[in-house]
Amino acid sequence: MPERSSSQKYLSTYFAFALLGALFGLAYLLTIPSDPKHSLLFGYSASRLALIASFLTVIIGAGNFALRSWRNPRWTQKFDALFFAGDKTSLWGLRISGAAFIVFGVFALMPLHRFGYFTAYAERLRPVIIFFTQISFQTAILILHRAGRLRWKSLAQEIRAHRLTLWIAAGCMMIFGGLWGIAARTGIGIDPMPRTNWYESGVPMLSIQVVVAALIAAALTGLIVWVSGRKEKRGTDILLSIAIWALAAYLWSQAPLPPNNFFAPGPYPPDYAYLPYSDAASFDMSAQYALAGQGIAGGNTFKGHSAYLGFLVFLHLLAGQDFSLLVTWQVIIFAVFPVIVYFIGKIIYGRFLGLFMAGLVVTQELNAIASGGRLNLSHSKLFMTEFPTKIGLAALILLLFLWLRKPDRNSAYALPAGGVLAILMLLRYNTLVMPFGIIAGTLLVYGKNWRTWLKTSVMLFVAMGIVISPWMWRSWKITGDPFFFAPKLTYRIQAEFRETPEPLPVNDPVANVELEDEIPAPAPELESAAQSQPTQTATDVLPLPESQAKAGINKDGSLYQISSHFVHNLITNLLILPTRPIFDFLPDAIADGSFYESIPFWENLYDGWLTDLPSIDLVGIVINLALLALGIGTAFRKWRWAGMMPLGVLTAYHLSTALVRDAGGRYIVPVDWIVLLYFAYGVLHIAYGALRKAYGIRYTSYGAARSTEMPPKKTISTRAALLLTLPFFIYTLSMTVLDQAIPQRYAHLSKAEVIERLIQAGMLDQISFDAANLKEFLKHPDSRAVYGLSLYPRFFGQNQGLHRGIYLDHPFPRLAFTMITASGPEYVLLPLDTSPQTFAHGTDVIVIGCQNIDRRGLWHIDALLVAHLGEQPAIYSRTPAVPPSCPLAEHGSND
Repeated sequence: MPERSSSQKYLSTYFAFALLGALFGLAYLLTIPSDPKHSLLFGYSASRLALIASFLTVIIGAGNFALRSWRNPRWTQKFDALFFAGDKTSLWGLRISGAAFIVFGVFALMPLHRFGYFTAYAERLRPVIIFFTQISFQTAILILHRAGRLRWKSLAQEIRAHRLTLWIAAGCMMIFGGLWGIAARTGIGIDPMPRTNWYESGVPMLSIQVVVAALIAAALTGLIVWVSGRKEKRGTDILLSIAIWALAAYLWSQAPLPPNNFFAPGPYPPDYAYLPYSDAASFDMSAQYALAGQGIAGGNTFKGHSAYLGFLVFLHLLAGQDFSLLVTWQVIIFAVFPVIVYFIGKIIYGRFLGLFMAGLVVTQELNAIASGGRLNLSHSKLFMTEFPTKIGLAALILLLFLWLRKPDRNSAYALPAGGVLAILMLLRYNTLVMPFGIIAGTLLVYGKNWRTWLKTSVMLFVAMGIVISPWMWRSWKITGDPFFFAPKLTYRIQAEFRETPEPLPVNDPVANVELEDEIPAPAPELESAAQSQPTQTATDVLPLPESQAKAGINKDGSLYQISSHFVHNLITNLLILPTRPIFDFLPDAIADGSFYESIPFWENLYDGWLTDLPSIDLVGIVINLALLALGIGTAFRKWRWAGMMPLGVLTAYHLSTALVRDAGGRYIVPVDWIVLLYFAYGVLHIAYGALRKAYGIRYTSYGAARSTEMPPKKTISTRAALLLTLPFFIYTLSMTVLDQAIPQRYAHLSKAEVIERLIQAGMLDQISFDAANLKEFLKHPDSRAVYGLSLYPRFFGQNQGLHRGIYLDHPFPRLAFTMITASGPEYVLLPLDTSPQTFAHGTDVIVIGCQNIDRRGLWHIDALLVAHLGEQPAIYSRTPAVPPSCPLAEHGSND
């Protein structure tokens, strides 16, 4: 029996797989339920019969060709001559089959309900689409093999050329596997920790989003290379930066907030606006104090996040009290984030990675906005500090990489890096560990050159000190202590490591226990009543995990608690990557809940989910880990320790949040994109290898900056570095000046003076009792008459409400809002049968009522009347009316 050639073997195998694919497609087609209304023969419609006939034809043809290839060498030679006669023919065949594989593959994995009116047609065509996906893939493989580009020898050469990358990747996989085993065995990082900030995974990416971002990045990069003639032209990056910024600003600003978003719930009457709530309201209220001339946070030096509070002050000066406009301006400013990420990717790997990363972070933010009603998170449309911290960390990583890729020439970058660190410290105190982590990391880069390392370390800390000095002066002026961060930092450490922490410092009328230190319960539906107590945390109701007890672990120990939160941060950061091929459009699958309901680690935070993962998710996680490991290995191979710097920032930040028992959810938002960076690096390393093998495309000819192969000779001067640092100092200085410069808007008024203002406004005739009755009412010691700024008004029906404070549910309809007065915050409830037509946020009001404490222990003003002093002055009296006597009769009572 003559020995068959390799062409015969491969060609017969090709047609044999085509035969199997057609058989599978026919079986799939026959199992789809038929429509009796259009039945023509055997219960099938004419279109179904045509598809069945097509599959039968393919089965017969593929079987015939497989036999001919196996038996007839001359026929095989003619086939080869026809389809593999030249390099151009093979190249075009490879291009067509590759494009067809991507297009058909996307349609094959797309959920049927996304086809809308054509769902029934898509369901019947799906077997055909799957068959063409298979054929296009195996055609590309056959062409590559016939062109001699799939040979073991060439693969072995590739492995030897990248052995350092692969060794590092293998080491990372061993570390990942070890952590996985420990987590599965002990429950560390998986089992919820009671009475701590423990949340689910971060904002996920969908498979189609990754694919589309990669394709768009590849198309744009190829277009730029084609237009520029493979020569770098000035202005290209500027134009791309403007385009990325404009696209992000437009898409994010147009993305709608979900109605049950926790930090901006609503929209509620009277004005149906998305107003801040919980931590977001706490931050905005601190800025409102500055606008009222009482200093940021009312002069409270204990309250952190000063850089963002100052930003909100400037934002209000720009856009007033219209929260829709405020959010739009914030989004426009925050859209700089994907631009920074673009430059990080471009410098590390080339324009391809820069555009890919910009696409990923823009899309992830759309997912975050859509997921606001389901996850504990923070995004660009909320008044929260996590997103600006994300921007600051991205800017820090960009500066550090510019510095450390050529440390002997670019050490002056330590100055602006110190400026960014100072702003980050003013944003979130857990970034205080960053300077020490950076100093330790740069020691690895400088090695024996310790004198230069010491010089740059001094430059870093000097820049930090100069930038932060105005705010230290402010703290020293108010409290006599310039180290404004020390009291809160000490308190948090004592709270975590001692049974009885020291009392909080008090130096102003603002509540010194920040709302952000509490954990919001799950967001309520718009029309449902809140059932949680104001101090209840999301993990108080979780059962105590069992896996730690089985492993003999002391789960109450500080070391275990910190380790568990740290591992949980790592796990939840990893799980933002797609684990299954859900090819849905943008955030739709997230907004409608189908994504979260289909994957176990979104629905189950309890013991054991890691060991019970479905096979498809398990495979997806392993693939993601492999791509991450490859990205880390590639970064180290190209840039050595400088390539590990983003990973070091991620690790340091997760450790800092673990120290104060924060994990998952919004606490990973500032660094979640770093996982995307190494993931994309790994993906593009494989993609580059495939493109080079398939098409002979060189990396530098496909848009890579030549600086990725050799750092540029240009250096940054100390003068230029100082100019880069100056804006950070100006910002801190202007924030400090503004804190002191705005005149006080509200004076301390007695009850009589408040009534006099009401009389002067000519509004006393709108109430059912005269000034004498009102003055008699105010003689009661529990009576209140206050004048100030109304904030966050919301009207709730009976037994409706939110989860905290003045907005908790009550058994009567009411208007609830917060006030800023000269003496501090006030919380007001005004029982009303129906909502006012309008009651604008951020307007002067006069409130008259009784000091009261509700059944939950919340002190507030039980209002008798509220005078709204805005552009349309009006008085809203309690309904039904009650006698003006403290305590006021309860709603519905005639007593």
